[in-house]
Amino acid sequence: MIERYVGRFQEWKENSSNAKKYSESIYLLLLPIYLFAQFIPGTMAYSKFPAGFSYHVTLVVGILVVLKMLLFDTFEWKDATMFILVGLLIYSSCMKVMTFHMFYYYLFIIGARNIDYRKIIRVFLIFIPTFLVVIAVLAKLRYIPGLVFGRYGDATVRYALGTIYPTDLAARVFYVAMFYAVLRRFKFNLAEHVGYLGLTILIYAITDTRLDTMLMILVYLVVLFRKPVFNFINWLGYQWINLLSLFAIFVSILLAYFYKPNNPIFTLIDRVLSGRLVHQREAFTKYNVTVFGQYVTESGNGGANHNENYKYFFIDSSFMRVLMMNGLVCFILVVIAIWFMSKRFIQENAISLEICLLLVIVSSIIDQHMIEISFNILFLAFFANNAFFSEHKESSHLSVS
Repeated sequence: MIERYVGRFQEWKENSSNAKKYSESIYLLLLPIYLFAQFIPGTMAYSKFPAGFSYHVTLVVGILVVLKMLLFDTFEWKDATMFILVGLLIYSSCMKVMTFHMFYYYLFIIGARNIDYRKIIRVFLIFIPTFLVVIAVLAKLRYIPGLVFGRYGDATVRYALGTIYPTDLAARVFYVAMFYAVLRRFKFNLAEHVGYLGLTILIYAITDTRLDTMLMILVYLVVLFRKPVFNFINWLGYQWINLLSLFAIFVSILLAYFYKPNNPIFTLIDRVLSGRLVHQREAFTKYNVTVFGQYVTESGNGGANHNENYKYFFIDSSFMRVLMMNGLVCFILVVIAIWFMSKRFIQENAISLEICLLLVIVSSIIDQHMIEISFNILFLAFFANNAFFSEHKESSHLSVS
């Protein structure tokens, strides 16, 4: 009798449009809750929440995403087996790292299967800017600390506006700006041109952050030269794009591994990267690479409290973080995911998403936010419905609404 009911339920899932609607609605309801749980620890408001808030909310949301998939999504057995095996590999790595961001991100990637990616971006663009504004207001009202930083030997003042560090604030604004441009498929009207340029100038004035300002300028250059850039991406093809991307990723890692403090070329590169190369080399010296990951003790500049024995050590590069913390297996999985996403985007002529992927890679070579979902939601496009971004639909759906 149980088998009969299970069979009928499976048939209903496969044939019912309601199952697909429920799946999408539940996912889009859970996503902002998860975004909030991941956003708050990066702010000075986190101390106002109960201990373990982010962990418990993330756990509950993760369970609900799995239930959503079991109840309303359909999978071929071979796909389900592959998803489970990859999930187990990522989970085992997270156990060693003692942080489960990558695992829950993975659940949301699988859960986004066949969901309109345009709607996912809209959720991100509604909630993350709202969270940022609320946190900034709370900092200005002095309900939470609004941290102020400076550079050594420089009189410039840098504001975090309720986040834990100015670079985190700038990175969040960059990702919001980039995903807005992606949603507009890099086509701005006059008001958007003015607003985007104003935001870029404002965030640089507040945070004095060079990397994210340059990335925001890159996004704007794509808007200005949209047609030749899109044509060039199409002409290059995903094979060459992937080879060049992987080359850049591996070169950045090799530079860290072979870094020599007395070499003038390495010294220049390290200065351009604001001292990141030194600490990435230190990571190789202290920990080296493992197969399934390891716990790495870091001391970053973010937050308000540093004791007298404080010594800065932080792995900024996302690719280095995955390699050193999550291990070689997870690093290979990330590289494979990037390869297949790029292939899919080019084959579907979703050039906006391909450019977004390239910008994420550039950012992630230097910055640490690639697998933090409250910054970067691009990996949710892996199995999502990306039809809106296919360029053959150029004549329709020009509105963000």
